[in-house]
Amino acid sequence: MVNTLSEVRAQVKELLEATGLRTYDYAKEKAVPPYAVVVPNDPYLVPSETFGQYTIRFVVFVAGPRGTSNQQAEDTEEMVVKAINAFKDQTDVYVVQVSSPLPRELTQLNLTVFGSEIEIEAEIIINEGEG
Repeated sequence: MVNTLSEVRAQVKELLEATGLRTYDYAKEKAVPPYAVVVPNDPYLVPSETFGQYTIRFVVFVAGPRGTSNQQAEDTEEMVVKAINAFKDQTDVYVVQVSSPLPRELTQLNLTVFGSEIEIEAEIIINEGEG
């Protein structure tokens, strides 16, 4: 049985993949860039005033191609635009903010790439007895 939290994460992954971005719905160790990964944000769930309704929060981390030249910066920005556009027609998942695409160390691969964090949110209902 799939729960609401996993369903939303899978939906986000599918939206990103539809733009052509290689996307993971978990922090895959030693994933080779470029890619996008959907990970829970903190706080992950924010309750609303109505029982059972929450805002679920994720970060989509966009890791650009290897290197930190101007070309890699532009490629990373293109990936960020694709990721943002994945949510433009969505009424249930929306972008909250986007960080600057700055050089980031991918320590597991000993690489530096341009990376950006895209914070997204969705309104969900968690039904009694779920899970």
